[in-house]
Amino acid sequence: MAKDLKNLAQAEFDTLIARVKEENPNLYLFLVDFVNKKVSLEEAEAFEKMDSELKQLYLKNYKARS
Repeated sequence: MAKDLKNLAQAEFDTLIARVKEENPNLYLFLVDFVNKKVSLEEAEAFEKMDSELKQLYLKNYKARS
């Protein structure tokens, strides 16, 4: 699923986001919270640095922020 996000057409991007929302709803919530500035850049960078197991655990327990 490695895509070059800079070269995606809008329809492809929408399809990719819909797939993420369906297959991993907590990742989708994390992304939405990041876009809405409820997750800081520092938090997103810390998430990126986590190993795969920690990422899975983090997302499994992630709750959308109000």
